[in-house]
Amino acid sequence: MTTVTCSGVAFTVTPNNGANGIVPQPTRYTWNVPSFTGSVTGGASAINNSITVFGTLSNRTNETQTVTYIVTPNTSAGCVGADFTLTVTLNPTPEVTAMTTVTCSGVLFVVTPSNDTNGIVPANTQYSWPVPTFTTTMTGGASATNNLLTVFGTLRNTVNTTQTATYIVTPRTAAGCVGKSFTVTVTVPPTAEITTMTTVTCSGVPFVVTPTNVTNGIVPDGSFYSWSAPTFTGTVQGGASASNNPTTVFGTLSNRTNTTQTVTYRVTPLSGNCTGAAFTVIVTLNPTPEVSAMTTVTCSGVAFTVTPTDGTNGIVPIATRYTWSEPGYTGTVTGGASATNSITIINGLLRNRTNETQTVTYIITPRTAANCTGANFTLTVTVPPTAEITTMTTVTCSGVPFVVTPTNVTNGIVPDGSFYSWSAPTFTGTVQGGASASNNPTTVFGTLSNRTNTTQTVTYRVTPLSGNCTGAAFTVIVTLNPTPEVSAMSRVVCNGVPFVVSPVNSTNGIVPQSTLYTWSEPTFTASVTGGTSGTDQSFVSGTLTNESNIAQEAYYSVTPRWNDCVGAPFSLTIYLNPTPVITAMSTVTCSGVLFRVTPTNGTNGIVPIGTTYRWNMPTYTATMTGGASAAAGQTSVFGTLRNTQNTVQTATYIVTPSIANCGNGAPFTVTVTVPPTAEITTMTTVTCSGVPFVVTPTN
Repeated sequence: MTTVTCSGVAFTVTPNNGANGIVPQPTRYTWNVPSFTGSVTGGASAINNSITVFGTLSNRTNETQTVTYIVTPNTSAGCVGADFTLTVTLNPTPEVTAMTTVTCSGVLFVVTPSNDTNGIVPANTQYSWPVPTFTTTMTGGASATNNLLTVFGTLRNTVNTTQTATYIVTPRTAAGCVGKSFTVTVTVPPTAEITTMTTVTCSGVPFVVTPTNVTNGIVPDGSFYSWSAPTFTGTVQGGASASNNPTTVFGTLSNRTNTTQTVTYRVTPLSGNCTGAAFTVIVTLNPTPEVSAMTTVTCSGVAFTVTPTDGTNGIVPIATRYTWSEPGYTGTVTGGASATNSITIINGLLRNRTNETQTVTYIITPRTAANCTGANFTLTVTVPPTAEITTMTTVTCSGVPFVVTPTNVTNGIVPDGSFYSWSAPTFTGTVQGGASASNNPTTVFGTLSNRTNTTQTVTYRVTPLSGNCTGAAFTVIVTLNPTPEVSAMSRVVCNGVPFVVSPVNSTNGIVPQSTLYTWSEPTFTASVTGGTSGTDQSFVSGTLTNESNIAQEAYYSVTPRWNDCVGAPFSLTIYLNPTPVITAMSTVTCSGVLFRVTPTNGTNGIVPIGTTYRWNMPTYTATMTGGASAAAGQTSVFGTLRNTQNTVQTATYIVTPSIANCGNGAPFTVTVTVPPTAEITTMTTVTCSGVPFVVTPTN
């Protein structure tokens, strides 16, 4: 008889009557330890106690073995049959020891049990297993049924530490011999699974990207990174490859444009022996300003603006901002304040406090809105001087040219070779002249005419130009004193009477108050004396003597002056009327008889035609009467005096001669001698006829 069994699997053979020969009931079987080929264990003997032939054999090889039992059948009646053989084909049963393997996350592992090495592994053993057991941080690990030769699977470790998955594997031969389950323990070190990473850096500034577990995917400790030269847009320099760099992805890139460029690295991570899928590092490469040294020229006090231009002045990203501290400079310069993050432009307002060109140097740090700070560059500002002239004043006389020459330091900042322009001035009162001028070198000038008799103020707004630098307009205030302009004058004066001529403003021209007059001795016609010179008098004066009885003329040339303003000489003609200058006169008249005295020119002194006379009561002794006064306008001196004595008496008249326009002459005396005139009252006498009588009047 034959049977087939698997190693370690009990077999039972029950001979059947007919099929297996004659098998009385109940036949029992006895056998000794079987014989076998190869390495077989088990197969115990049995004595008359089994109604079947049975046993459990262990095939210690991976090949089929044959075990032969010599079985003696006997009945209960003691009938022993002939021995028969039971040949047991003993298929091997897999006996696989626990196995281990290491695989990378996401990488297919294959475990192929090997006979002897891993226990008893019959050829073409098949393996079945359910889903393995592992922590929640693992995925993958599908079940399998009757997989030939190998145990396999793909496990994904979702954390950055080593995980273990345990497979319970049931081996089974093609003959259906199922071995005991064995474990396959799969150690799954983490494999880097890094998501796309981005970073932003500035041109020329090293970037470092350090993948971080969880944040950037699965990042096992101690991972290494390799990458080739990156790809990029625009013009980028740098970006070398690297092999197995620990911990980080790094590089230094140079953006040679003024716009943001994109640089892409393909990075392969290595964690232990596990190479992860390549991931992308995208570097946003902002431009960094690279501005070359710049220069500009500005005028003192004029704001300058410098706008670095991409290409012309280096690499200048859009909206670059500039920061600078107070500049350094030569000479005396003010202004130049610091600035922080001035967008697009560099600006300032410098004041050159000298009259020479100065140089100011700014150290400027450019920075983009993306905080990319470029190397400092210099801006050299040449500051020619700009005239800064303070208000200037000058005093001049009407009609006298003035010249104002601004002087450095004294009048502010006055660069050499400055030019001056001005429009017609403004003024108070009535002023003539004051033309405009354009780019007059060195001076401000003009000739002004003050048409009033008071000081006027004329204001010029003068714009200085020094090179190409136009300074702030400054004021030149001209105090314009009046200059006397007196027209020819004449006066009618009387002989010997002091005259005073005070020119009157408007009436006699332009006559400032307190004008002083200077003149030399006058010239005149004959018969005039007197007329001295005068210096700086407040009026023109003199006393002239007309030694004739007709009008004479005297001519003065008078120079007027007001302060330092000397006017043109004017002529003063004095028409000198004669004044009576009559010598003392006398006459004799009888008492009670009208006397008349008429002075005669030449004989009695100077007697102008038309001279009239007036007088008061004469003076005389108490023995005189008569002699009334006379009002002005008498053509002669006259009167009637009565001498009441019998002796000669004298009456003295003080006579004031007068002439039209000249008034009174010096009084003169008229002495009237009055001899007595008999004034005898009626007398009576008695006489006889024929008798002479004699009457002798008695005083």
